[in-house]
Amino acid sequence: MKEAKKAFHEQVAENLIEQLKKGVAPWQKPWEPGDLLAALPVNPTTGKLSEVQQANYFGVALMAQNKLFYIPADAYRAVENGVLTSQDVLTGAKKSYLTNKVIRYANRVSFGTLELQDTAGVNYELQIGLGTTKQIDHRPATTLSFATSPNGQQVVWNDRRDGQGALLTRSVKTTDEKTVTKAGGLTAPVRFVTDDLAVVRIVTSQETADYVVSLASGKISKVVDVSNIGANSVGSL
Repeated sequence: MKEAKKAFHEQVAENLIEQLKKGVAPWQKPWEPGDLLAALPVNPTTGKLSEVQQANYFGVALMAQNKLFYIPADAYRAVENGVLTSQDVLTGAKKSYLTNKVIRYANRVSFGTLELQDTAGVNYELQIGLGTTKQIDHRPATTLSFATSPNGQQVVWNDRRDGQGALLTRSVKTTDEKTVTKAGGLTAPVRFVTDDLAVVRIVTSQETADYVVSLASGKISKVVDVSNIGANSVGSL
């Protein structure tokens, strides 16, 4: 007796299963040079892009203090050296962290600190400047939004001070840090428009609007009402 022909969707499902067993995901880009996502940080002194790593996607990819932190990843195969790594965009120096752990995500919670969680639910703190790590007893705090001035001399970000949203700035050369202004509802995204002017968002029960702030004087002026759909940027010094 002639065997009944399988339905088309069953044939497709079986084919996909066989390919997945071989480590191939047909709906993703092939694992071939030139067909992958690339991590391309900008050197702040030259303005030039440099390729650091290629991967199907990155489990972590963020800039902090001239270092690119990244984890190359793939959904359907193990990735060689798929550990949290940083590369200094000025010197090219590389460093790996928690090499025996699989990091699920990383948040930049202050100018000098990342907080991480691994796939076992264990949490860690990473000091960006020192490169040291330690286990902590709380989940990673909310990631902050950082931006770098066009001339590369200042970094601004939003945080909380005295129960209010605050805009902080730090000099790249002197490392001096100050609170520029505080306002209820001040939040991300934060971005520069000139070397002295930054745009922040204020979200309250009365309004959702973008404001321009003078870093020199701390004066703040409303620009426009917006919908709160802006995405945080993680690319910064």
